[in-house]
Amino acid sequence: MKVPFRAGRGVNFAIDTCDREILSYIATTGGITSESVKDLVAESIEYRFGKVERLPHRIQWLSDNAPSYTARGTIEFAHMTGFEVCTTPYYSPESICMISLMQKLLWHYPICGLKIII
Repeated sequence: MKVPFRAGRGVNFAIDTCDREILSYIATTGGITSESVKDLVAESIEYRFGKVERLPHRIQWLSDNAPSYTARGTIEFAHMTGFEVCTTPYYSPESICMISLMQKLLWHYPICGLKIII
């Protein structure tokens, strides 16, 4: 999930939608690249399952249609690690609701090492 963040900066999160825990995030003042999304995927796997090369079972990775998420390298990496890649429709009320919630949280809590559960 990509959250616009103050004056051109961006924050992307990997959220476990079952327990609504943020597994990993990346923040940048520039654009989010395919490489940074692959890092996000790898960090999320390590956070949840430890150092494994492949997920113990197939899990859906839901993202928007941004070029960094739909790049061939990103999708191949996600499939290689065991994710089933899914993208949201062009307009997704569910995603907008989660983004709105994350923006409210970010205004009240800095990202400095906090374990944020929404």
